[in-house]
Amino acid sequence: MASPSPLSHKQESGPATSNPRLASRAWLLFALLGVGFVFTGLALIFVGVPLESNTLHSIAGSSWPQLQHTSPGAARFLTRSYQVWGLYTITLGFLVFCLAVIPLRRGENWSRLALASIPLLSLVLLFIDHADGGLVWPLFGLITLLSALALLLARPS
Repeated sequence: MASPSPLSHKQESGPATSNPRLASRAWLLFALLGVGFVFTGLALIFVGVPLESNTLHSIAGSSWPQLQHTSPGAARFLTRSYQVWGLYTITLGFLVFCLAVIPLRRGENWSRLALASIPLLSLVLLFIDHADGGLVWPLFGLITLLSALALLLARPS
């Protein structure tokens, strides 16, 4: 008796998790994170300056008005740097949102692997910001926790 071909085996549709209700929520968490990244990127582009004084002071050694007065070229460079960072953040948010809404929602396992980069990236940014004396590191911690939770919810059974 011949065994069935592995190619003839149909996979189940939908996420392969132990609790389908929780798995259906996993993509929502990532979609919300993606939207959050987009809004953060828009704020960085339109504001264009470091809003948090500790981070600016650790970069430039002075406040924003002092830097604009004493070194306008450095102030323009920081403004452009924050705007470019905003563009990258918008792109990341769009990609996370698309990965969550299409392949993760369908239960495609490769999307979990791609989205695993989010908690890793935010964890690295958390340590960098905390080491520089910045005050944004709790936000990176929250992103790390939420994205890790979403990955756990979407894990295969």
